[in-house]
Amino acid sequence: MITVEEHIRWLGIPVYGLYYVTGGERPVDAAEDLMRKWKTTQTNPQYRKSMLAALEWAAQNPGFEYSKILPDLDFSNDEVFQYLLRVRELMLQQEVPHT
Repeated sequence: MITVEEHIRWLGIPVYGLYYVTGGERPVDAAEDLMRKWKTTQTNPQYRKSMLAALEWAAQNPGFEYSKILPDLDFSNDEVFQYLLRVRELMLQQEVPHT
């Protein structure tokens, strides 16, 4: 069973991408840029499985203080949470095989 600490470590990977959000861009919009990159660079099935598990945990724990994963981010907890939900949504769309 994956611990909360492991989920938080995994969530730190997409949250780190928020450091690159520039003025005027909403964090939730940055999720699409991240997922475009991940689609070709993060293809290891175990990596994707672990990341999805952490994102599912995040979706089920809206009260967690996500803004504390990387404390010097200039975003509210809700902005970080909404960003993680969007990353999850986009990742799930990528996992669906296209026939």
